[in-house]
Amino acid sequence: MSAKNLYIDAISDKLGLGGRWIANWPPGMPIALGAVGDIEGGGFVQRGHLADPDRAVPFAEDHVEDRPDGYDWATHGAVQVLAKAEGETSRAIPHVPKASAGIKIEFSRKNAVAIRFDEVTQKRVRSEKQLGKDLIAAWNDSNRMQIGDVVIVALLDTKGGIAATSASDSAQVQATLGADIGSGPIDLGKVKGELAITHESGTDFATTMPRGNVFAYRAVRLTRGGVFWLEVKIRDVRPEIVEAAPETEVTEGDALLTLEQYEAEAAT
Repeated sequence: MSAKNLYIDAISDKLGLGGRWIANWPPGMPIALGAVGDIEGGGFVQRGHLADPDRAVPFAEDHVEDRPDGYDWATHGAVQVLAKAEGETSRAIPHVPKASAGIKIEFSRKNAVAIRFDEVTQKRVRSEKQLGKDLIAAWNDSNRMQIGDVVIVALLDTKGGIAATSASDSAQVQATLGADIGSGPIDLGKVKGELAITHESGTDFATTMPRGNVFAYRAVRLTRGGVFWLEVKIRDVRPEIVEAAPETEVTEGDALLTLEQYEAEAAT
């Protein structure tokens, strides 16, 4: 599923987020801080929450204005963005009504990506280390948590955005804009406000990001050895082919808190 791999690669690697951020796949899937579940097919599947009565694992939440200007990325040399102003008729962007401002994203080859997230906010667990202790205790003492449980510990959401991948060398997406940004060629970073897609062709997928939409998360997994971070491993299946889709996998990384560390701290 190349669209999934391209999107996860772009979010988890190309945007420069760092810190083990994982793309929320499929885009737009509801996801909450403290959610409990597993990773299936590259996406998080929720099966409960830390606040459920049968788990009752406490955590405090912090909100951080991560990046007011947002994030954007496009495959180099394969994406062009055109804009039209409110009240303007544009032959280049025929599927956006005259009364609306709008954009057209054009792709010049397949397996290209265009992403724009405006006004990004981070929500996170206040103390990841304390949560690690509480997760181990909930499993060790009363089986309120299960081995293999994945827990969401941080989220990135946006107040508006768009994401698309191309399946052909002539793919395009047209969308109305909630803000007037003028006319002519523009950078993705200038796209502001909420969008609504009015036309797409030749794409693998194209989606807008409404206000509050989560596009990336950080997560940990409870194992018999402790609590470990999840991360995305990415490799080029055929690096000699420029348009080849990468292969992505969500897997365990470094330890947040090992069982030995937990037991040593509990003994002091």
